[in-house]
Amino acid sequence: MLVAKKPKISLTLIELVVVVVIIGILATLSFSQYYSAVEKSIAREGVTALRLIRAAEDIYYSQLAIYYGVDINAGNFTAAGSGNTALRLNLNEINWNYDIPVANVNAFTAQAARTRGPFAPVGNICTYTINQNGTLANTGRCPIPAAAM
Repeated sequence: MLVAKKPKISLTLIELVVVVVIIGILATLSFSQYYSAVEKSIAREGVTALRLIRAAEDIYYSQLAIYYGVDINAGNFTAAGSGNTALRLNLNEINWNYDIPVANVNAFTAQAARTRGPFAPVGNICTYTINQNGTLANTGRCPIPAAAM
């Protein structure tokens, strides 16, 4: 009795290359979407911290009738005896440098400048600012405009 042989099912080299190319394209597209989402979340982190600084400045002003100010050149915002201590905050400066370069009896302006990533200070600095009225603005190439926050 003769038994019919089953045909072997296999992939040719061309088919395998096509599958690898398609997987590479899909990975590239998904990575760019992931990277964009990460950058937007980091931008929101900076803006949220500025809103916390503004709220803390309001409390500081209500107690001492003056706004607290610290220049980034004068010291680190998160260092002991600096912005975190005076405003009773617990901000870190992993992704952003925070400072309050303008502060007096009547007004303050706080800013967050990106420290690393594509929007870091290599010509395309992303900086968000907020003032005592809560007006949010941005300069540079930021992933999310301040108006959209």
